[in-house]
Amino acid sequence: MRPAFVILLVVVSGCAIHPGNILPEPVSARPYQALSCGALEAALADTREQLAAASKRQMDQRTVGGIRNATKVKRLFGIVIDDREESRSDVARRKGEVGALIRELDRRC
Repeated sequence: MRPAFVILLVVVSGCAIHPGNILPEPVSARPYQALSCGALEAALADTREQLAAASKRQMDQRTVGGIRNATKVKRLFGIVIDDREESRSDVARRKGEVGALIRELDRRC
């Protein structure tokens, strides 16, 4: 392999997990049982937006981690990537909430 390709691969891959590889956190549909079908659909749309934002933050963490790996400038990016675990758990929680909302919509609406 060419050295430039290896460096590019490291930069793109980063340290953080790709949002698509993060498993959903188990979330009960119980809190959503009192909502109407319209309220469930609105909550699902809102939660999907929150998931998209959390996934973007996770991807940003991957990019910053990759740059940090490639440049070995850990102090400069250390503050920026400190919350990568928080981003990962936020993606997992949002995925679980989307699943719970879809289950409740399928069950009742």
